[in-house]
Formats: sequence, C-alpha cells, structure tokens
Amino acid sequence: MIQLKLELALAAACAVLGLAALGPRTAWKELGAAFRSLDRSVALALAGSAALLLLALFLARSKVPVDRYLASTVLGTVAFAGLWLAARRIEGAPRLLRDLAEGPSWAPALLCAFLALLAQQLVLGNVPHVSDEVAYQFQARALAQGRLGFEPPEVMAFFEHVLLTVDGGTWHGIMNPGWPLLLAPGYAIGVPFLVNPLLAAATLPLFHDFLRRAGAGRLIAGLATWSLALSPFYVFLAGTYMAHTAGLFLAVAFLWGWIRVWRTASWLGAVAAGAALALGV
Repeated sequence: MIQLKLELALAAACAVLGLAALGPRTAWKELGAAFRSLDRSVALALAGSAALLLLALFLARSKVPVDRYLASTVLGTVAFAGLWLAARRIEGAPRLLRDLAEGPSWAPALLCAFLALLAQQLVLGNVPHVSDEVAYQFQARALAQGRLGFEPPEVMAFFEHVLLTVDGGTWHGIMNPGWPLLLAPGYAIGVPFLVNPLLAAATLPLFHDFLRRAGAGRLIAGLATWSLALSPFYVFLAGTYMAHTAGLFLAVAFLWGWIRVWRTASWLGAVAAGAALALGV
C-alpha cells in the first residue's frame, strides 16, 4: 500500500507539472496530435506492449493482485505523459535528450550501478529477501573457500532451509552453480554486494554495441540502453543477490560475441559467445 501511495503521488506530481507547463487545453491538443501522428510501426509496438502487459498479468494472476498491477501500469503511464508534456515546453529538451541518447554507453552504465547500489543499501537493506538468495549466498561462500559445501552443524534442526540439504556428510545448496560461481569472487575479496550492480552496468555497453552492430542507429541504440538502465525492475534486481542480472549479462554477452562472429569472424567474439553460453546454461 505504501508503494502504491508513492506511485500515486509521483503520477500526480508529473501530471500537474505537465499541465502547468502547457495548460490543460494545450496539453490535451498535444496528446491528441501525438496519437494522430503515430505511424504503423509505432502503433504496432504500442499494441504489442499492451498485449505483453496483459499476458504477464494473466500468467501471474495467482501471485499478483490484478488491481495492484493495473494501478501501477496506469500510474506509470500518467507519470510518463506528464513528463513528456513538460518536456514539450522546455526549449531544447528534444535536442538535449538526443545528445544524451547518442552519447557514450558508459554513462547509463555508471548511473545504473549507482542506482542499484542505492536500492540495495537504502531499500533492500543488503540482505536476502527470498529463499533463492540465501541458497546462492551459501553456495558462493563455499566456492569462495574452494569448497562445494560445509560440514553440517551439530544441531541441524536450527539451520534447516528449503534449498539447502545434507548429503554424504556435506551441507550444500541445491541451486545450479553458475551464478554462485560468479558471486564467489565477491565473497573472496569481501565485496559481494558489488557483483550484481557491476554486472548490470557491464551489460549496458555490450547491449549498446550489439544493437549498433545489428544495424540500429546511435539514437535507437542509446534510447534502448538508457531505457534499460533506468528500468526500476532492472535496477532493483541488480540490487539483490538473485541470478536474473547475471543471466541477462550472459545472454547479452552471447549476443555481443555472436554478432561479432557473424559480422567480422572475430575469434574474440567466438570465445565470448561460447563462454557466455556455456556458463549461462
């Protein structure tokens, strides 16, 4: 409920900002003109996005309150529309956004890492929130010490966990070892909280370069990279100890290597694609 109130306050503030910048009548005309000027490709993209949102809602209906999901979607759309209207009033805003999107890809990477660390320390408390994170941390600690597990404690009943087990006298996790293997160096040098934010940041230049090599212009590649860097879902996951950020990094690393092999027959691309695919699987 607190998060919904914050989203409502943010959407209201953005809407008021947009209406104050242009005036209600002009704002309505601007929105109407924007929708009338949509070309076929943009309209199809919007329709596809709406369909994906509804499909996600249908698939997750048993775990996510339908009204909460729809409310967040609507409030997010209102906030974006308000900011867009305000930007229409600011002279030079389109040029500024274009320059930002066409700038170096390390800029969104640095911002994303910073935001992920803020979310981790200020919101998530740098502690695990789901059972998967506990198992991943347990396995990474063991791997950092060159072990696959630990000796079970004498009173095991106090330490039982749904994703940890004792087998053959070894207390170990049951999760796949790929992500714990990437997380282990963080424990080895005492900074495990940096691993996911750094992986999230490293994904962005690879993603940008892949899009450029695949034929996207600097503007489109930059907008896609900035959109990913500022996605709350992406940022908050990068602040956890979950495997999703590493999974995306490996998927993008594979695409980056694959496109280099395809375009230039690069041996470096072949090694990167093969290693990323192997570790990801």
